[in-house]
Amino acid sequence: STTASPVLAGTLRPLESLAAFDGLAPQGTWTLTASDLATVDVGTLGQVIEYLVPFLRVGGDALVWKGRLEQEMPGAVKAAAALGGEIARVVTTTELGVGDVLPGRNLVIVRKTRATPDRYPRPAAEARRRPW
Repeated sequence: STTASPVLAGTLRPLESLAAFDGLAPQGTWTLTASDLATVDVGTLGQVIEYLVPFLRVGGDALVWKGRLEQEMPGAVKAAAALGGEIARVVTTTELGVGDVLPGRNLVIVRKTRATPDRYPRPAAEARRRPW
């Protein structure tokens, strides 16, 4: 078995003042949420899912910007299921209120629902031979 390195290490400093928390009780459970953003066109939605889902924790979401989805959805659904995820929702840019600026685009929310099998992500050569 392998041990993962922590994603965050060392001293962390907030980007903004924490004054909003002044006067609140420090006892209890506090949650730190960290996010990362990458923008790159790597291929079909199925390919993107194969590269992203293994790195999510169970219950985590990947947000993917895509254009037309009709032809890619069957492969994407298959990829998500194989990798321990699901297409949780597809939100159009119109629904987000930016359809006039980004027409025809979609925000695809992929949720990890269970552990990803160890065989994923596949080597690039195999993924090219057997696309989703």
